[in-house]
Amino acid sequence: MSGHSPTKRDQAIPGYGAVVNQPLTEAQRKLLRGYVQEYERLGDEIAVLKLDQSEILNVAKASGLDVAAIRELVRRRKLEADDRRQFDLFQDTVTTYELALCPSRAAHDRPFAPPLDDGEKIGRAIFPSAEQQDRAMFAAKDATKN
Repeated sequence: MSGHSPTKRDQAIPGYGAVVNQPLTEAQRKLLRGYVQEYERLGDEIAVLKLDQSEILNVAKASGLDVAAIRELVRRRKLEADDRRQFDLFQDTVTTYELALCPSRAAHDRPFAPPLDDGEKIGRAIFPSAEQQDRAMFAAKDATKN
């Protein structure tokens, strides 16, 4: 195709470094074939690992454990400490708003409930943040002063 002027389709695709509408050399075809096969192999391995994860959760469920709580625990363990603290504070805010709108809900029925009005503390069921521990400590000190 001599005399063919380059079009936008012939230019490099941003972020990929490849040029479209250019024939591949034999070496490039071999590389491409290898990349595609390796990518597919990894996809198959991931599928097997996901089945293994599912089996583990099924055994945990049969043992009487809460699978949703396990998944949340794993997700939270992946978070950095600062992200975990921010999430905890956010959850506290959501709970505070929820209780403000629905005060008839008993705080003791809620695993992540904020302090009750009478000063009684209900701790976080899982992973209290450093800030929450500090707040609980200061609240307990204030309660003993009165």
